[in-house]
Amino acid sequence: YVPNDVYKNFQNQMGSSITYSRTFKTSNLTVSANHNQNNSLHLINLNLPDIAYSLNTLYPFQRKDIIGSPKWYDKLGIAYNGTFRSQVSFYDTAIRVKSLIDTLQWGGQHNFPITLSLPPILGGSIMVSPNVSYENKWIAQKFRRSWNDTLKKVDTTITKGLYVDHRASFGIGFNTAVYGTFNFKGSNNLSIRHVVRPTVSFNYSPSLSKSHWYKTQVDTNGRIEPFSEFEGSLFGFYGQEDFGGISFGLDNNLEMKKRSKKDTTVQFKKIRLIDGFGFNGGYNFIADSFKLSTINFYLRSTLFDKINITASTLLDPYLTDSFGRKVNKYAWQGDKFSLGRFPSGSLTMTTEFRSKPRDEKKDQERKQAEQKLLNDPVLATDAQSQIEYMRRNPAEFVDFKIPWSIDLGLSVFYSERRKPDYSGYEKEFNSNLTFNGTFSLTPKWSFTMN
Repeated sequence: YVPNDVYKNFQNQMGSSITYSRTFKTSNLTVSANHNQNNSLHLINLNLPDIAYSLNTLYPFQRKDIIGSPKWYDKLGIAYNGTFRSQVSFYDTAIRVKSLIDTLQWGGQHNFPITLSLPPILGGSIMVSPNVSYENKWIAQKFRRSWNDTLKKVDTTITKGLYVDHRASFGIGFNTAVYGTFNFKGSNNLSIRHVVRPTVSFNYSPSLSKSHWYKTQVDTNGRIEPFSEFEGSLFGFYGQEDFGGISFGLDNNLEMKKRSKKDTTVQFKKIRLIDGFGFNGGYNFIADSFKLSTINFYLRSTLFDKINITASTLLDPYLTDSFGRKVNKYAWQGDKFSLGRFPSGSLTMTTEFRSKPRDEKKDQERKQAEQKLLNDPVLATDAQSQIEYMRRNPAEFVDFKIPWSIDLGLSVFYSERRKPDYSGYEKEFNSNLTFNGTFSLTPKWSFTMN
């Protein structure tokens, strides 16, 4: 059944982008602009400029000539990551300067992480990582809600200007890796290795944004809700609560090793069973309520060295009232035992088919370097997150060394969304099927379709 409505049957969208990037000796700069146009709605969105600048970690107190063991201050490093973005939306049927100014949004984010590498403790089995971080956000407008008692509704006001939101944090982290092997008896000499990577960190982050939070009435029942006046900003906003507590996580991976029958040069063959599974969360000792954070559970695996699977879900451990608001009582303390509410979750499966690279030696070196990062207990988490991002967003990465490639993906998402009348939550399911193909016509021309 096809309704006789051209706007429902046909949509035409155009998009374009241009990116300039440069790598300096100790820093990286990327400048980009992009445009998206919906010709059915006559709506045009422009992002320009989009600037990202990062300064590699510098060691200002490191001596030029280190004699003997390095001092603790030799490993004190500081880095910088900054982003600036602006965007504007308008209709091509009525382009006015005032409408451009009204819809213009811009913002920036600056982060200054300070790191210090200390020697391992307990015989080198536990890594110690102190950290200090300061960041701020540049925000272009304030967005405030207020209750209109005459019309019995919520009014909103927007005030444009330059506003800055701040956050600072201090902490020290401990991580290690524990290995265990279970051997099966038999001719194949099967064995399963289990690697456990626990992480614990103690952090303190005072809220520097309390003055930007307010409370207002939201309905005729007199219900009061807290809001940030930086709602809708390009880079979000910081919370109003201080954090002084513990963050914890437990990452695992399983792999099997068996004797290789086909390849006589390799005595044993490794088979990845589960690349990683675990959880992470936090507990805020100084909070007045809701001390335990939501717990993030995740799993990542690779089937037949071809199908990548990632899954994750959030667990909210608190009860809710009839309006869907959290109450300061754990779910297992209610009338019926429950671990809590799962407000969101996702499952993604991707696979890829690629031709042989033009330089197989360099491609093999890249894979070995990638595996080396994954086996490092300190860098494994960051490396895995980057690899997962590349798997989920293949269109953002172009490899001119590979003549052609095809990527397929299936994603299923689940979420609970607050109802507009604040009377509870409604469930929402989404699924996406994606296809992405590229081929290199010449060493400098790559075509992509998706």
